[in-house]
Formats: sequence, structure tokens, C-alpha cells
Amino acid sequence: MKKFIKITACLFALLIIAGSTVSCSKAPELESVKDEFIALIEASVEVNNIFFGAGLPTYMRAEGDGNLIYLDEHKAYYTFITDGERSILKYKIGDDAWKYAEKTAEAGRGESIYTDSEGNFYYPIEFDESQYEYVYGEGADENYDYVRMDCEYQSLEAIQKLAESVYTQGYLKGDNYKEGDMAYGGVYAAMFDGFTMGTEIVYARYRIDDSIDGFYLLKSNQFEPYFTEHKTYDYSTMKIVRPSKAEHVNVEIVANGRYLDYENFEVKTGEHTVTLTFVFEGGEWRLDTPTY
Repeated sequence: MKKFIKITACLFALLIIAGSTVSCSKAPELESVKDEFIALIEASVEVNNIFFGAGLPTYMRAEGDGNLIYLDEHKAYYTFITDGERSILKYKIGDDAWKYAEKTAEAGRGESIYTDSEGNFYYPIEFDESQYEYVYGEGADENYDYVRMDCEYQSLEAIQKLAESVYTQGYLKGDNYKEGDMAYGGVYAAMFDGFTMGTEIVYARYRIDDSIDGFYLLKSNQFEPYFTEHKTYDYSTMKIVRPSKAEHVNVEIVANGRYLDYENFEVKTGEHTVTLTFVFEGGEWRLDTPTY
């Protein structure tokens, strides 16, 4: 009899443990996580634009070769800017500030700083060059443009910090990623490493140029953005769907934007239902699926 009581007690204890395990793995109520999930979806727009959309802003190249030319005998740099119908000479001598002169065949507009072999005059002018910056030297990679210095993100680490505040490690670095690995899979592989497909080279979206003084962030000009307009979401349609558990939640929601119609294998635009996955990692919720 005592043996039977002991066995019954053990079974009862196991049932309690099993019951508590099931309880702990139960998905949270939507209202308890909805605000956090919405905040992640909203924050993902910036990350998606950097990775898959237009990307970070870059400096324009001048028309022509876009190169900054150095004249050793004069210790001078110069290049040309096409501003509408005007041809603007940008130049600096030694450590002087940049100056500008308009190139024209018209004489008599004042004192010309130079007359070229074709009879063109160069008249000093005031010029606002805020959209241009000439860091494109003769050795500059034609497949990459320089990210503007007034952009908030000036390094790969800064981009990664932003991305990891929104998306899971697995989504960004690949499901097989382990802490300390130098090689990535996932989104980071395409964004920062690039890859080859047969004979085709797929350039990394972003890389660092340390070939000149300092470190400069570069963005590929060969990348075709995945979208021009980001999807929008109707948060009133959110509902948790199976399979979901305490730290891995699937949410069904109505979106508006581009999508693939799997029945006809056509890309369409309009309302459609998507499932977004949220994972609780490192003490915080993160998105585990793209939202663009």
C-alpha cells in the first residue's frame, strides 16, 4: 500500500511538472505584446530601406569620369561639376579652401583665372556644392559610391547595431551562426560579403574603403532594390496563429503592397494576408521574418 502511495505521489509530481511546462510554453495574449510587435514592424522600415530599398544616401559623381585630378606641379586638385547648362571648375591649391569658377567662351565678364587652349575663360563664382563631394579618385571602384558624411550611419557596425535592434540573430546572420563566428550567412552575407552565382558576381551592398586616408563607407551601385514602396500593415487585423508558444509567436496580419500570388506565380500589388514571426531572444522581442 505504501509503495502504491509513493508511485501515485511520483506520478502526481510529474503531472504537475508537465503541466507547468505546458503553461510556460503557451503563447502570450496578443494585447500583452501588441505594442512591442507594432514598434518592431515600424522600426523595420528603416532597416529594410537600408538593406533592400534605396539604401543609404551617397555622393553624386560629376558627369564624365567623375574623378578628382591632382596636378603635382601646382599641388592642386580639380574636377568639373555639371550644374544644369553650366560647367563649373572646382579646384583647390595646397591646403587652401575649395574654390569655383564657371567655364565659358564668353569674354568680358571680369577677371578670368585661366584661359584654356580652346579659348574658354574661367570666372570665379560663389557656388553651393552641398549635393556633391569629390572623394572619387582615379582608383575609385566604379561599382561603389561613397555614403554621404552627413548620413547617420558611417560604418558596418552602425548598420548592424540598428538591424540587431529589430531582427533576430538567426535572420541576420543565418540559422547556423554561432557567437564569435567571422563568416555570416543570412542577410549579412549578401549585405556585407557578396557572393557569386555561376559566373555572375553579386557585390556586397556595403563595404569599407580604407585605401585612402581614413575609413569610408561605400554602397554598391550595382544593387537592384527589392522595392520602391514599403508595405503597410493594418494593425487592427493582428491575431496570433498556430504554431505559437511563449517565446516564438506567429502573427497573421493584413498588409498592403507588393506580394507574390503563389497560385498564379505573379507579382501583384494590393491587400494580402501575411504571417510575421516574432522571437523572444536576449530578453527582448525581435522580428524573425522580413516585412518589406
